[in-house]
Amino acid sequence: MRRSPRRNRIPHIIAIATLLAMSAGGGVALSRYQANQRKIAQCTQLVDRVNQGYAKAIAFQGQDAAALSHLADDLATVATELRAIELTDETLTQQRQRFAQAYRELSDAYRQMGTALNTAETAPKNESGRQSVRQAQADVKAAGAQAHQAARYVDELAVQINQYCGVASK
Repeated sequence: MRRSPRRNRIPHIIAIATLLAMSAGGGVALSRYQANQRKIAQCTQLVDRVNQGYAKAIAFQGQDAAALSHLADDLATVATELRAIELTDETLTQQRQRFAQAYRELSDAYRQMGTALNTAETAPKNESGRQSVRQAQADVKAAGAQAHQAARYVDELAVQINQYCGVASK
C-alpha cells in the first residue's frame, strides 16, 4: 500500500520548521553574544581611561602651585581623552560624559588651588599682601571643597559603571 504524498511531507515540514526556529534562536544568541562582547570592550576602554585619571590623582604628592597646575593639566587631558572614546552603548556614552565633566571639574579645582597658592607665595610683605594671602587661603579652601565634591562624584560614578559593566568591586 502506498502512503499519501501529503503525509510524507508533514514530518519534513516539521523538521524544516524546527531547524529554522533553532537557527533563528542561534542567530539571536549570536547577536546577544556579539552585543555583550561590544559592551565588554567599551566598558574596558572607559574603565581603563577612568582608572588612569584616578591613578594620577592618587599618585599626586605635590604641595606647590606648579605641582597643582601639572595635576590640573593631567586631569584635563584625561577629561579630553574620555570625550574622545567612541562608544555605541547609550549608558556608557552618558557615563563617559559624566566622568569627563567630573575630571574637568577636578582639573579646574586643582588649577584654582594652584593659582591661589601662587598668589599667596608672591604676595608682598605688607598689609595688602596679607590681605592677598587671606583671600588666597579662602580660595584654596573653596577650591578644595569643589575638588572633594568632584572626587566623591567620580567615586559614585565608578560604583555605577562597575555595576553596569559587571566589574567586581573591591
